[in-house]
Amino acid sequence: MNTPTTYPFFESGQVLTNVHLNDLRRFLDEHNRLTRVRLSGTGIVCGLGYSYNASAKTITIEAGYGITTSGYLIEVPQDVTYTHFQEYIDPATDNYLYGKGLLDDPDDDDDVTYRADDEDEDESTDVTAFELLTTGTNDQELADWSFGITIPNMVLVLYLELLDEDLKSCTGSNCDNKGMKRTITVRPLLIRQSALLDETFAAPALLPQLNIRKTIYDTPGDPEAVLDLIDVSTSALLDLFFNAISIEQQTVLRNTLENNFTVYGPILDIDTGRKNTLRNAIANLGGGETYRQYVYDALKDITFAWNEMADQFNDFAVSNPGCFAANDYPRHLGLGIVGQPVTGLADAFRNIFRPSPVINRNDERLRIIRLLFVKMEELATSFSVPAIGSATEINPDQPQLAPHSGRSIPYYYSIENNSANNNDLLLKSWSPWKTLRFRRKERYGYFAQNYTTDNYFVEPMQYAQDGHPLLRIEGIKGKNVDDVLEEIRVLKEKYDLAFPVKVLYFSEGTGQKVVSSQDSFNFIYEDLQEDYHILREKPLSLLESLIVYLNSVLPYLTDISKATDPVTGAPTQEADDAKETIEAINRIIGILEQIKERLLELFPACLPDFAENFDVFKDEYRRLIRLVLKSLLDSGFLDGITSGVDTSDPYALHQMTVIDEGVSLVTYLGGLLLDRFWFMKFYRVYVRYMTRKHRSRAIAEPFDEFVQKHCGMEHLAGTYTYGTFIIVCRPDGITA
Repeated sequence: MNTPTTYPFFESGQVLTNVHLNDLRRFLDEHNRLTRVRLSGTGIVCGLGYSYNASAKTITIEAGYGITTSGYLIEVPQDVTYTHFQEYIDPATDNYLYGKGLLDDPDDDDDVTYRADDEDEDESTDVTAFELLTTGTNDQELADWSFGITIPNMVLVLYLELLDEDLKSCTGSNCDNKGMKRTITVRPLLIRQSALLDETFAAPALLPQLNIRKTIYDTPGDPEAVLDLIDVSTSALLDLFFNAISIEQQTVLRNTLENNFTVYGPILDIDTGRKNTLRNAIANLGGGETYRQYVYDALKDITFAWNEMADQFNDFAVSNPGCFAANDYPRHLGLGIVGQPVTGLADAFRNIFRPSPVINRNDERLRIIRLLFVKMEELATSFSVPAIGSATEINPDQPQLAPHSGRSIPYYYSIENNSANNNDLLLKSWSPWKTLRFRRKERYGYFAQNYTTDNYFVEPMQYAQDGHPLLRIEGIKGKNVDDVLEEIRVLKEKYDLAFPVKVLYFSEGTGQKVVSSQDSFNFIYEDLQEDYHILREKPLSLLESLIVYLNSVLPYLTDISKATDPVTGAPTQEADDAKETIEAINRIIGILEQIKERLLELFPACLPDFAENFDVFKDEYRRLIRLVLKSLLDSGFLDGITSGVDTSDPYALHQMTVIDEGVSLVTYLGGLLLDRFWFMKFYRVYVRYMTRKHRSRAIAEPFDEFVQKHCGMEHLAGTYTYGTFIIVCRPDGITA
């Protein structure tokens, strides 16, 4: 469509001709249609679905409307069911069959060319277009369709027919030229797929999706070449990661960047230098055999980042045609293939709505896609081998099926403190959507404390994480497995996490099952922890009960200590005795508080802590017994409780009852501490714990046996909240 650049300007007394008026009409009409296209968009705006009833041989078109690329409005005001058809020839031109010859726009100097039918097609398909009708005596019913192509394989099109009718008439002596009348009619047509312009429905150039191979395959591309897991060694397992990295994935990524550069390069404004820099960075990813699993993870990250960018790029390419070409579908709208359901998605023969750049937010889309490319660059260049001895941390994450931008940042990407000053491109590009909304620091990650002070991201496990079922457990590489288990146990208690932990050991190809798996504390020591807890709570509970009881007696004795002789006003003997008893009880309470504090030190809450300091417990236990006996004897409490009691005095009798109850508790506690059998119970728990700890490696299965019994193990760098975290170690107990 050629945009008119001039229009007539009328003056007083000017003689007007049809040329002047038509120039003005054309200017207004074409600018009106161009405004629709440039500022709104083209395609099906709403409705215009369809259905084919194969048994009744009817086609129904639903109400709706749309805009052609020449700006014409095409509308179906209500649902219509068609039962008949006829061959269609546009009456506005003698040489036009839809899809064949030229389409002349009466208001345009340009001709829109539709591809002619193939000359070698048989005569049964010579007719290109068939108009659908609701009824008619001379029309053929759809049930009588007998052409070479079946109705379900035809394309349903709404065609805008423009018919000019000459209004000049000569009746009697009146032969005035009354001009022309243009009638606009929407014709529902069936068109053969081969008759439509390739350019009309040409698919845009799209970016491919990439996948990364599992590590269990010994030879890339050969599903039969699975590694023999018998007596598998640390090196053999890490070789699997090496195969997936160097033999396949690095090559696939580099070739994909190269082969699709002509597609994404110009649109994203990326030159060959940046493309080559990224390709070289991917090729140079490495960190020695020990860190191959992290390089594998980094390549997975880059692969997923490419897929995320490709999704956004392809969506942009499909929905954004750039500047609309007037000859894409100038006077028709393709609804789709009759026999296929309407999905509302991009289709080869359905003109979905493509919004104008004014409203399609493509400027933001392009910024997002460019940031995702920057993300791939940063993933390849920011990778750093984690330092052995780093703190073990647990962070929430999303599963690998989730978009990569929604995942937490692993600890093999170094984000320094300067990122808090907006200098870190990896943080900016990790989630473009958050960056464009000034929320780039809202990101879980091992180094979150380097770029945010928000406790929700620094200590995320303190908050509900229902949307993040995966837990990243990082910082365990190269440590002693017992230290790792203890660190994880502390974190699980801190954050109230319930996942079990299992440790597997490599046999290193020796064929000897001398080392194997060691279960976590939850699995192997849970019953002993329960026994220890019961033994520990008995003296602590008794002490607490005795202290509470003695404190409850003091108010009663205090009342007695205030009694005076009614004649002399002096304190009674009972009052003096009560005061002495109060002093003795307070001394006892102080001693019991010391004993309780010492017992808490001797009996920590966790069995491993108790076992680690068992020798200290034995020495302190002997000292504790001596302290109890000496305290009871020195306090005078035992001597005083049986002397000077007047059995005829009701107050004295009540005092004696109270003291008896206290004595029974003290005696029971003393007997408990003096009971060698009670001490032996602790000793047996300690011996059972140490025996299991030292034998656990020898009695459990090795890594190769475990993986053959339990298929489907994944390399997750963590576990799901409902799963089991598996740690793999060398025979010396160092995590692999």
